[in-house]
Amino acid sequence: MATTMVNHHNNDNNHRNSDLDFKLTIRHMKLDEIEPSVMIFSRADLNDSLNVVESFYESDPSGFFVAVDEDSDQVIGACAAPMTTHQTRFLGLYCVEPKFQGYGIG
Repeated sequence: MATTMVNHHNNDNNHRNSDLDFKLTIRHMKLDEIEPSVMIFSRADLNDSLNVVESFYESDPSGFFVAVDEDSDQVIGACAAPMTTHQTRFLGLYCVEPKFQGYGIG
């Protein structure tokens, strides 16, 4: 999968974070990005244990993606769609940091 870069410059004064400008990259998740992704997920009052996500990652790392803020190298969003044993994908761990929500990242 190719890396995708997105530039966001908000000129909408009605948006809750109208002063937020960012450049992000969407790419495959690295092993050390699982924990920050689970933390974003938990801040949305959704639960998935680190161990469960790690086990899914180990079974199919190609199904895990992150959105990374280029300036801070911070994970700001994640999505997982690992392959199951039935040749289908399970969509989960779908989350975006609250201050970056509403910009079409998810």
